[in-house]
Amino acid sequence: MSFTADISTVLWALIIGIILALFLGAGMGANDVSNAFGTSVGSGVLSIVQAYILASIFETLGSVLVGWSVTDTMRKGVIDTSQYTSNPKELLLGQVAILGVLSWFLSPALSGCISIILYMIVDITVLRQQKPFECGLKALPIFYFFCIAFNILMVTWDGSKLLQFNNIPIWGALLISTGSGLIAALVVNFVLRPRILRKIQASPDDMKVQNYQSSINSYSKTFSVEINSGNSGDLEGKTNITNFRLFLKWLLPDATRKEDAMTTRLFSTIQICTACFAGFAHGANDVSNAVAPLAALVSIYKEKNAKQESEVGKLSISNTSLINYFLFACAGFTIEFGAAMTALLASKLGIPISTTHCLVGSVVAVGSIKSTEGIKWSIFRNIIISWVVTVPVAEIKKVEMEIPVMGEPLASPSPELGMENIEDHSRISPEHAPPKKEDAEYLLGVVESLRGIYESKHEEVDIVNSMKQLKITFNRAIKANSERPKRVFFDELGFRLDFMMESTAYLDARLRVLKMVSKLAIIIQRDANNVEFIDFLVNYCEELCFCDEAAVRQNVCSLIGFLFSASSSFAKDTNHVMSFNYRKRLYVLIRKRQLDKIVNVRAEVIRAVLAIQDDEIASDFKEALERSPKDIILMGLRDIAFECRLAAVQSLSVAVHAQLEGLIDLAMGDKYSRVRIGAICRLGKLPLRLFTAEQKINLLYATLSDADQTIREAGHKLLLSEWLDSILNLRMKKSKKSNTLEQYVKLDLDYGLGTAAQTLLGQLDFAESYETRKSARIILFASFDIIRKRLSLENEMLSDFVTALVNDRTKPEIISRSNYKIILNRKLSTVNQACYTFFWHSLVKYCSEKAKNEPDKLECMHRLAVTLSAMCGVVKK
Repeated sequence: MSFTADISTVLWALIIGIILALFLGAGMGANDVSNAFGTSVGSGVLSIVQAYILASIFETLGSVLVGWSVTDTMRKGVIDTSQYTSNPKELLLGQVAILGVLSWFLSPALSGCISIILYMIVDITVLRQQKPFECGLKALPIFYFFCIAFNILMVTWDGSKLLQFNNIPIWGALLISTGSGLIAALVVNFVLRPRILRKIQASPDDMKVQNYQSSINSYSKTFSVEINSGNSGDLEGKTNITNFRLFLKWLLPDATRKEDAMTTRLFSTIQICTACFAGFAHGANDVSNAVAPLAALVSIYKEKNAKQESEVGKLSISNTSLINYFLFACAGFTIEFGAAMTALLASKLGIPISTTHCLVGSVVAVGSIKSTEGIKWSIFRNIIISWVVTVPVAEIKKVEMEIPVMGEPLASPSPELGMENIEDHSRISPEHAPPKKEDAEYLLGVVESLRGIYESKHEEVDIVNSMKQLKITFNRAIKANSERPKRVFFDELGFRLDFMMESTAYLDARLRVLKMVSKLAIIIQRDANNVEFIDFLVNYCEELCFCDEAAVRQNVCSLIGFLFSASSSFAKDTNHVMSFNYRKRLYVLIRKRQLDKIVNVRAEVIRAVLAIQDDEIASDFKEALERSPKDIILMGLRDIAFECRLAAVQSLSVAVHAQLEGLIDLAMGDKYSRVRIGAICRLGKLPLRLFTAEQKINLLYATLSDADQTIREAGHKLLLSEWLDSILNLRMKKSKKSNTLEQYVKLDLDYGLGTAAQTLLGQLDFAESYETRKSARIILFASFDIIRKRLSLENEMLSDFVTALVNDRTKPEIISRSNYKIILNRKLSTVNQACYTFFWHSLVKYCSEKAKNEPDKLECMHRLAVTLSAMCGVVKK
């Protein structure tokens, strides 16, 4: 399917093809511009210069946005390139003569049918009405809507790959096109239509006289048809044929009717839009006539095979023939719109039709239903003959160009030119075959590229690339099923660990390497070399912990933190990854870097002790320490740098009340929102039993009423919601009777949502100060919103709930405390009990705040009892 040795023998074909394509494009441009803009120029709507400018713009847009699919069809869709596998040169020479003729006889008929339908719609809705001008003004925005919407839909739906329009889904294209059409209709209705009306009303009086005469003619024609139709219905002897003829007489336009001059001028405005639309469609479809054969030539010559896989030739502008036929603007609008719709639909389907044929079909179709005498059938006959003759002439030229080279064998693939046969590519040599997934040897070549990390002569960009390669290799080794890739990776880097001590260049990068190697070494548990490797790491960290480069000190702390997290505890256990002595030496280094002048180093120290803050420390080890890991984190809470406070907040696992107070102070009063949000998030994950009632109220009020929206959202989602989730966390276990059934296990109410709601709201109900009551309302509404969402209570239900509060005037018995307990003690889940309790407290609180006196409060509670019962029923269902 390829050729190389005789490439120079077909160079002349490529040159001739380029010349012919240029002449063809120029000729089509000179001849075809009238397809879209001929009627607009003829009616005086546009001047010649304006038509040329609009044609250049919109035909270019059409070829770019829509025309790519037709070009591909002309290049590869019409001809089966697989038939030329053994002789691609014939395909190259044949493309010189092929000019893209497809569906030439179907497109005029389809375009004519569409134009007839459009003209009949315009005639019935506008032209034959008693006041056609007023009807035209009303219909003008609708016509603009369909014109713009259809055009935008053709652009966005499965559009240009060059502009990524092919990624827009069909619903997105419909939405965009509909929106664009609506915008265009609104602009026409409120901006363009008043200007048109003023301009036309300023016209000479003879136009208005003509309008009056045309209105009389239209009205008399309609009246005559109605009389005839009525008579034919009354006569029993009339046949169905007569009725059908009468219907056609009413349906088809009257040939003797004079067109309304004002309405004609009205349609001349939209004819400019349809002319641009037609130019857009012409550029979208006829781009293939000149460019597709040239694109195929270039692709075959460049790739030296007939596959044509490259994207060549997506832009072109071309036009076809001029038809001298005088049309009114309303007929010109339907002709251009119908032809443009046909051409664009064909473009979307990839069918390379000709817009000239579409336009000729539309003109003949509309002219036939108006008056057959206005069509010059001799010119139409000559056009048909020219279409028919094109195909055999193209075939004759193709045969003539193939005669000199027929029977000439293709040269064999030439290794000197760097080309191989396509069959040769299917056989990959074993030495270049990709390695097996379990083959560890593929790691060796990648590890060799890491010398830039160990040698100081390389530039920084080499270090970055080496680190990327190392990360890829490391991930492959981690994911490998067998241990051999891990061991090879570790051994190859282990052999070069000594080089790391020779130079201080790029130490931060080397430390990141060490962290990955350490992780891999711990994963594979290399017992034989583990002690030696850990000893190397500890010595290396001790030497670099006091390096002048801040990034090195930060990475040392990060490496130490990883080693701490890999250790299970700070105890004397020789079976652990690191012995106690090694952990002790590393902790001393961390302690010395706690007061580092660089903020990032201090923050890394706090994160390093995250895994060991709650470990039990041996007495002899404790004597060597001035401060425990928890003390380091607590000091971070008071650090002047917010990065350190944030690291401490995210690292602290609270165990005592004193540490809780520091965290609450940060959540309520730190000047950096990130620190406050981090503290709120940490507090939300703590057990409620650690908080006093005053702490809960103050913390909730401080977050839910903060001026910063992010803090309010954090208090709502990260604090209150987390607390409610924690006390609503019901364990699931399988039933002993069946392995398939699952049931909720009822927990102690002390940890249930019901008791939590009673406790919290009970404390707030008897608050005396205004600030406490204000806090109660804020917390109450936030809690109610969370529970409402958890229970999927829609706004409609809440609306009914409020309506019942206001309008329910019944007088049920007051629910006593015993009856209230009965409601709660029904065989309901803890969740339902909690919800009933919460709603009850909410309603009581509502009555207490709204009532002016005790009788009003009792009246409110009477009404709320029914509402509570109804709400409980909704929840239960």
